[in-house]
Amino acid sequence: MEFKVNKKELYQAIQNIIGVIPVKTTIPILSNLLLDLQGNELTLTGTDLEVSISTKISVQGKEDGAIAVPAKVLHEIVRELPEFPVEIKSEEGYKITLNTEKGFYRISGESKEDFPKISIEESKGSFSVPSE
Repeated sequence: MEFKVNKKELYQAIQNIIGVIPVKTTIPILSNLLLDLQGNELTLTGTDLEVSISTKISVQGKEDGAIAVPAKVLHEIVRELPEFPVEIKSEEGYKITLNTEKGFYRISGESKEDFPKISIEESKGSFSVPSE
């Protein structure tokens, strides 16, 4: 898996999902986010097995693939990155590297096969609640 993405878009996508990631769990894979790249579309998925959230963002995809990475670690790293494009690449041994103009990070992940299979339905509508 290899792609380039806008830091702000990636951070916002992670922010949308991070709330569903359990802080403490007896199933370690649930503390991970699943990153799944197909073409120029990255799908990020998180779950606590009761609630699942998935979001898609546009990226500059180079090589399709998927990996599960620790959600909190990825969230903290991306939050602190400067406003430069981020290049993310998976490596052997279920690792990913995040490269920016200011440096790089390496994160150990897990196989996408270990992540729970989630059936997420497309939204058929929306609603809004006024806040006053």
